[in-house]
Amino acid sequence: MNHVRFLATVPWMVSAVGLLVAISWIWYMPTVTHFGPLETSMKLPTAILFILSGATLLLAKIAVTTHKTSGSIRIWFWAISALSAILIVGSILAGMSPEIAYYFGLIPSLPTTDAWRWVPLTSSPVTLLSFLCSTAACGLLVWGARMPLATALLLPSFLIVAGSLAIIGNLASLPILYFESSFAGGMAVHTALLFLASGVYLFDLIKSHSVLPPSAPQTH
Repeated sequence: MNHVRFLATVPWMVSAVGLLVAISWIWYMPTVTHFGPLETSMKLPTAILFILSGATLLLAKIAVTTHKTSGSIRIWFWAISALSAILIVGSILAGMSPEIAYYFGLIPSLPTTDAWRWVPLTSSPVTLLSFLCSTAACGLLVWGARMPLATALLLPSFLIVAGSLAIIGNLASLPILYFESSFAGGMAVHTALLFLASGVYLFDLIKSHSVLPPSAPQTH
């Protein structure tokens, strides 16, 4: 029962932490954006994506518990997914070229090459891929897709593995495990924790509800 209550809070927790970190970038609160003394930070697009991700997690929950997989739920899901896609593309473009970010007014001035990966716009590629997996898993639930259970569970399993590796990497100071690269910062520990929680939430949601059953065998 306790784990059920905890999982019910995951969508709200994901959005709340994302909102807190986004505000922390605006008010310059590095203790929050970096999760204390740790070196990696949750980037601003990541924080905003978590706000939206919490909403898609909640929509998936509503879809499977009320068996309403059409109408307003799908419209809201499409709208949130479109905003998420814009943020992901913008983060990729900003990470590839500071000139692009500067042209669109995302940063006040052109930074040096060494400092560029630490600005709040360059989310880790694995972070962006994790958001895609989370959105795809929620989409399967919202649309009531039919596929083998093992296949459907691959998406939340990716979130669980990526989040777990990044947590270990941050605590052990192993950049390869928290996916740091030459053009983007690594996955922060609170980013990893939210992906881990989201993965467990979606894993339980998919496994516990009959929204994704295998096709019924044909009778002759």
